[in-house]
Amino acid sequence: MGDVRRTEILSLDFIPGDVRKMMERFFSSGFDVWLVGGALRDFLLGKAPKDWDLATSAPPGKVIELFERVVPVGIRHGTVQIHTASRDVEVTSCAIPGREGILADLARRDFTVNAMALSFPEGEMLDPHEGRRDLQGLVLRAVGDARLRFREDPLRILRAARLVASYDFTVQPETMEAMKNEVSGIERVAGERIREEITKLLVGCRMIESFDVMVRTGTLWKILPEMKCCGENSHQRDDILGHTIYTLASSPRRLRVRLAALFHDLAPYTSSSQAHRKVRSRDQFKHGALIATTVMKRWRMSNRQIGEVVGVLENQVPDGFGAWSPAQVRRFMARAGVKYLDDILDLAEADLACRGSREDTVEDVRLLRSKILAHLKERPVLDLADLAVDGEDVMRVIGFDPGPRVGFVLRKLHEAVLDNPALNRRDVLMDMIRQIFSMDS
Repeated sequence: MGDVRRTEILSLDFIPGDVRKMMERFFSSGFDVWLVGGALRDFLLGKAPKDWDLATSAPPGKVIELFERVVPVGIRHGTVQIHTASRDVEVTSCAIPGREGILADLARRDFTVNAMALSFPEGEMLDPHEGRRDLQGLVLRAVGDARLRFREDPLRILRAARLVASYDFTVQPETMEAMKNEVSGIERVAGERIREEITKLLVGCRMIESFDVMVRTGTLWKILPEMKCCGENSHQRDDILGHTIYTLASSPRRLRVRLAALFHDLAPYTSSSQAHRKVRSRDQFKHGALIATTVMKRWRMSNRQIGEVVGVLENQVPDGFGAWSPAQVRRFMARAGVKYLDDILDLAEADLACRGSREDTVEDVRLLRSKILAHLKERPVLDLADLAVDGEDVMRVIGFDPGPRVGFVLRKLHEAVLDNPALNRRDVLMDMIRQIFSMDS
């Protein structure tokens, strides 16, 4: 343990005004308060802090009295969340008052880089576990007994991989070994807690290093057993697992694209061998989307988020798209929807950049993107609502009541207009309605 008597004073100017006011209220009410966790870590790394956490000698009940907008998110463990106009601040009450209380709190934290505290109003930094030293060396080390830390909360194992994804940390060997030994505990972690870590991990800048940690510790198979058939070689691009990880690393850091990249190759495989690769088709994409839906539901993701990822997965560009005709490009645009086109093309570009021996290339994706942009400038008829006629016209010409037959006729017209956009004129489509009816009757 480091010498906590050695004093280092830091300016508190980097703390946002609303958080400082919160700390002032604790202090003026007779309670100790410290800035702890990721905000202090990020400040010391020269990064803009995002998550603000406080520790205080005030018991949870007193915290609720002092502030109006308080949510008891983990009150059994002494933790509540205070809402301000700008952010949510997590506040943990120390079981023991005074300096001994904050030292006991820091001793129970996950990693040394998160086990530092900054006092208010003095700005004295407490660093009993040499977190500053580990920050300088970019080492991720568990506090105290590593196996005990991971037993206390197995989610910390996944958090280690997330911190590797977001920073330049290397996991200390003893900590890595403890993660391997305690990884089975992740099976007990609630899906929504897995979701919070994995979604942060996936938008990190170090996918290869982060997934290497998850593979080496067995974490990946615990949170995503569906990938067990994809091999265990996270560094070999010809291995399905390796290809998936490199595709993730090559894709834009948008969560929807990264989730789609994680799931994009699950369906076509029954083994990790490249020789067993099947043709990438819409049926395969739909199968993969079903698997992805199962996983995302297990992680308690919202229906909206699941639907968006499925929208990308089901509409991936299939093999042979480089030879598409203009009509086929328009059909693809209509099927996928404008909302998902950028994500689908970004995924395709990352996928092909990391895949060899395919008839399609990254240049084909870029050419397809330019074709789509050209079509969009022409305001193509991508939806039934874009047709020059509507259901009322169909019913008026043919005498149908509202029902499935009206939709059938509109879809026939839409197919024809996708083949030849010049047909999208009211007079032409009215004639086509009569022709469709005469052929059908």
